[in-house]
Amino acid sequence: MYDSKQSTLLFAVLVLWLGCGKADQADAAEPRAPQPKKAADSPFALELDGTSSYVVLPDLKVDWNSPFTLEAWVTPSDLSQHREFLCNAQASGVVIGFYRGTCAFLLHDGKQYRRVLALRPAVLRKEVHVAGVFDGRMLHLYIDGKRQGKGTPFASRVKPSPYPLHIGANPETDDRVIKLFAGIVDEVRVSDTVRYQGEFKPARRFKPDAKTKALYHFDKGSGTIAHDESANKHDGTIRRAKWVTPKSKTQQSKTP
Repeated sequence: MYDSKQSTLLFAVLVLWLGCGKADQADAAEPRAPQPKKAADSPFALELDGTSSYVVLPDLKVDWNSPFTLEAWVTPSDLSQHREFLCNAQASGVVIGFYRGTCAFLLHDGKQYRRVLALRPAVLRKEVHVAGVFDGRMLHLYIDGKRQGKGTPFASRVKPSPYPLHIGANPETDDRVIKLFAGIVDEVRVSDTVRYQGEFKPARRFKPDAKTKALYHFDKGSGTIAHDESANKHDGTIRRAKWVTPKSKTQQSKTP
């Protein structure tokens, strides 16, 4: 037989055990709040219509005479005419675009544009990673991680543009734009360093670091602000573009 102290101890253990079981049942029955979707899983990108939509980056300042890399993931939907997707040109500055279907990287030396061309035409509606790299002496163009040719020498100083960098258009006076890009822009990164020197596998989602001047994921899915995910916060303005889900067969979209 148990004495009174042993009985009291056994009773306390039994009560504690029953209480824990009820707590476990309550935890199992209580519905858990849905976890927020990570930005890396976002299905969104930005679609530009080739006639009126683009993104302007008014606060982004880059020393174009120092080494830099411009890169983007884009999907062209029209290649029948000149379409520029990273540009601050007008007889100066920098351009990356498609010219009758062939991608090119151009930089102005004060007299003319020096350029490097892709070795093959782009494929319509096929996503591609494009990177223009300037190391201070040479222009190099990379398509899907492969360098296009040997590059183009650049012996002069860059003639800087008075216009801000545009995504999807070539800026002119009076807030006008020409040569608008038609297609989807998913990622854009501007870096003040030489990112690539040989063949590489492009990262599907760019990451910011100390050499990142600006980074745009275009994954918010709404709004008219192009959020700069670097530490510099050079947010841009989205004009008349659409948020889309490129991997969806239905291409559901909404205007910002």
